[in-house]
Amino acid sequence: MKFRIAAVLTTAAAALMSVASTVPAQAIEYVSDTCNYTDKSYCFGIFYNSTQVGGVSTSPCYLSSQQIEDHWGVSSPNGNIIALYQFGYSNQDVRSNLGGSHCEWATGSGQGLKNNAASVVNGDAWASYTVYYNSYFNGTAQTFDPNSNGNLIARLHNNNASHRRNG
Repeated sequence: MKFRIAAVLTTAAAALMSVASTVPAQAIEYVSDTCNYTDKSYCFGIFYNSTQVGGVSTSPCYLSSQQIEDHWGVSSPNGNIIALYQFGYSNQDVRSNLGGSHCEWATGSGQGLKNNAASVVNGDAWASYTVYYNSYFNGTAQTFDPNSNGNLIARLHNNNASHRRNG
């Protein structure tokens, strides 16, 4: 009797494992740009490195024209796709009051956006953007006016979790 119960339990466990192994793994999409402007120079750029002499940013960046409530990424409602935000290097120019800032390949390319940023360039001529310490637009914040740029304050340097488009 003990052997029959053990055999039934072993068969049931094997059946459960085979069902579990047929569930598709979640697809991961790496996203380095959510800017929908045709001319990417009008995007809000979040840069991996601090600005250089003259206020120019040239490092991997993340381009956006919308607010993002969590710089980590997003999950689809059914859980099948996870989009992870990362720094890219699309060699795109981003406007600023000083000019010359652009995304380029360097150390930091492919790194996650959340808690890895040092500077921003707001190329959006119509709206300011605010960077927040916490996800969902909470905590210490710093606002960048249209066509402006600069380093993140010490509290937000490598502590960026969300940003909001104000306009």
